[in-house]
Amino acid sequence: MYGGVGLSLSLLLLAIVLFQLIAEPYIEDLTLRLLIVCIGFVVTFPSIVAGYGLLKTKNWARPLGVVAAVFAFVNFPFGTAVSIYSFCLLFTKTANCAGGD
Repeated sequence: MYGGVGLSLSLLLLAIVLFQLIAEPYIEDLTLRLLIVCIGFVVTFPSIVAGYGLLKTKNWARPLGVVAAVFAFVNFPFGTAVSIYSFCLLFTKTANCAGGD
């Protein structure tokens, strides 16, 4: 769910940048704005893929979930809380998710 929120915000930022580009074709800091949008997509993509993998009980989903939790950890306070909860679930051996031993 957290990855979906991040993806939605990244799409919103992309739409804002594109509308600004249409209104004013020569934006000086367009590269920086597009870089921020791309970073948003890159950071949220592992969360979406890990969530899909966990739902389908794939073996690769648990390590990818840890990577996604590390990316989300820097987004204080909600990302930090979600990351701590994800770490607790993904590092327990009795967790009822993909890759559980």
